[in-house]
Amino acid sequence: MARRRKSDKQGVSMDSLMDTLTNVVGILMIILILIQLNVSQAIVKIISDIPPIDVEQFEELELDAQAAAARVEEREQQLREVTENRAELTTVRRELADLQTQLQEQDAELLAIETLLEQRRQARESLEQMREEVQQLLAERNRLQQLLAEPMDEPPPATVVSLPSARPVPDRATLETFLLSGGQLFYVDLDPVEQAVMAEINRNLSEFELERRRTDGGDTVLVLDQEKVSAHFAGLELTVGHFQVEVPGNPTGTRLQMRVSPIEGAGMEIDGRLASPYVRQLRDWRGTNKVVWFNVAPDSFEHYTRARDIADQEGLPVGWQPVGEARASRQLNAFQVNRLREPTPQPPDPDAIRIPPPRQSLD
Repeated sequence: MARRRKSDKQGVSMDSLMDTLTNVVGILMIILILIQLNVSQAIVKIISDIPPIDVEQFEELELDAQAAAARVEEREQQLREVTENRAELTTVRRELADLQTQLQEQDAELLAIETLLEQRRQARESLEQMREEVQQLLAERNRLQQLLAEPMDEPPPATVVSLPSARPVPDRATLETFLLSGGQLFYVDLDPVEQAVMAEINRNLSEFELERRRTDGGDTVLVLDQEKVSAHFAGLELTVGHFQVEVPGNPTGTRLQMRVSPIEGAGMEIDGRLASPYVRQLRDWRGTNKVVWFNVAPDSFEHYTRARDIADQEGLPVGWQPVGEARASRQLNAFQVNRLREPTPQPPDPDAIRIPPPRQSLD
């Protein structure tokens, strides 16, 4: 009887659960029906809101759709062309880089060719200079041959000049040099001449200068353009005192010389009077260790004895030497110049007789 009572209680409990479940399902069904009704009403409302279209409007919309499809196709074609152009541009860039490399190689070849052409031009210039020198030598040879072939004129009567016995130059003596040419005396003082030459060079230094070079000792060497310097002085009538000044070129050397030649008629007369410039100059040197030195040109040997006698009368020692040309020169050491061509080495002559230069001595 206890078991049956328990069974009754459990049966009552299951009925309540079934009632609850049935109610829930019924509510869900009602909600579903309401939702379906709302959806149907919404569809009807949407359809009712869409304006009706006729056949023409539909055709217009279809044409618009076809035009839009065509534009899309055109854009796709343009995109394909852009992609192809990019590929072509990459190829062109690669080819351009190859061309630039080839151009650089060609530039290097052209530079080498230009260097060879410049060397060829310099060789031709050297050859032309050598040809001109040879032609000058041949012309001089022909002239000498003609002179030898012509009958010689009667030589002028010889001039006899008596010279005293030579004496050595005193130690620590200072030589004051006169150039004796054309029967006149030209006092040779090259310091003001060099100052005038250097002043002219400094005025045109920006045009003449090639470089400034450092020596191993740390000194700075100024290097000038030899062609410009020699051309400048060749066209310049430079005179200092009674001298005409020249700065000739030195194609095979790195130093230039200034050269002075006496101006005809501008020298001192060989005059023994006290008021003459020559005697006044000699008297300024009396009582000193100066030696009067004469460089005698070929046309003035007979005038030298008169000039020497006047110097003797003033108590000054005298010396002299013959010179082939009436000129004096000095090397310019304040600068260097570029060598225009290398000197031609002379082969040694084992049979050559070497004569030492004459020693300076007093009359």
